[in-house]
Amino acid sequence: MNIKILITAIIILILLIGGFFMKNYLNKLFEMGNKTASRFINYKDSVIFPADYDVRFLVKKNNKRFTPTNEEINIAMSILRPFLLNKESNESSEIYRETIQRIKNYRVQFFGYINQEGEKIIWANYFCDAYEKNWQKNLIFVKDGGNCYFNIKVNLDTKEIFDFIVNGDA
Repeated sequence: MNIKILITAIIILILLIGGFFMKNYLNKLFEMGNKTASRFINYKDSVIFPADYDVRFLVKKNNKRFTPTNEEINIAMSILRPFLLNKESNESSEIYRETIQRIKNYRVQFFGYINQEGEKIIWANYFCDAYEKNWQKNLIFVKDGGNCYFNIKVNLDTKEIFDFIVNGDA
């Protein structure tokens, strides 16, 4: 009888130790994923919206939505960073230059869709002020607002950037 209790205690101990190490491993893996996502552009906060979030204006007739993964966001950011650095040095418009220089102070919302050619597109919606709205759950969309608001699209398949739009001032 004592041997059964000893064996049961050893098994429980092994499971507890294994669970502890697995928890630490998963926590470190998650932290690494977050560091990787922010190493390209150090924006304050970001959120990835799921495919079922309703953004009708983004999805044209034959386009479909998808939920971007952290890896897809990292790829989009690796494409976006050289574009913005090049844009900063070549852009004649002061509003674009100021926007790019302040990018680390923005929050960003990521949405994914698949275009008519079957290519994955990441739409990044940047803003510096959400006006007290719950930006992690609601799309931030304003008219005007100047360079506090801009958005850009990244084609993950062709590695192209398009529709870089900085809001105007009213």
